[in-house]
Amino acid sequence: MFRFSCIFLIFFTPTHAKTNEMYGEITHQCVLDIVQKFSLVKQDTVVDLGSGNGNACFYFSPFVEKCIGYEIVHERYQKSIENNNTTNTEFYWKDFTTLDTIEASVLFTHSTMFDKHLLQNASDLIHRSPTIRIVFSQKALPNMGNRERFYCKFSWSGHVNTEIYVYRPHEEL
Repeated sequence: MFRFSCIFLIFFTPTHAKTNEMYGEITHQCVLDIVQKFSLVKQDTVVDLGSGNGNACFYFSPFVEKCIGYEIVHERYQKSIENNNTTNTEFYWKDFTTLDTIEASVLFTHSTMFDKHLLQNASDLIHRSPTIRIVFSQKALPNMGNRERFYCKFSWSGHVNTEIYVYRPHEEL
C-alpha cells in the first residue's frame, strides 16, 4: 500500500512534467473531429503547448498552414524532431512560460501534467496573444471565461470519450 501511494504522489507532482514518462496521446480521430466540428481551415496556425513527441502537430498538419510545438522535456522534443516528416511543422525545446506572445489562431494543450502554475501561465499567454481565436485544453484553464465542452477519445481512454475544454478567448460577447 505504501509503495502504491508513493507512485501516485510522484505521478501527480508538478516536477513530473520534466520527466520522460509517457501519459497518453491525442488520437488522429480526435483531431479529425476537432477540425470538422470547429471549422479549422488551411490558413490556421496551431500551437501545441507541451507537444511531447509531436503527435498532435503531426495530426493537425495536413489541415492547417503551420503547426508549432513547444516541449520542455528534451527527450520528447528530440523524438518529435526525429519523427517530423512534414513541411509545415516546427518544434522548439523551450519552456512556453518564457514566451511573451504567440502568433497562432488555434492553441492546443494536452495539459494533463500541468499544475496550477502552468495552467495560469498558459491562460496568461493566451490573453497576451490576440490572434488566438480558439483554445483546446484537457484541463480547465483559469480566468478564461465561458467554455464549451467537447468529447473525443485519447489513447488511454479506449472506448470512453475524454472531455476537452474549448475557449474562444477574444470573441466579443
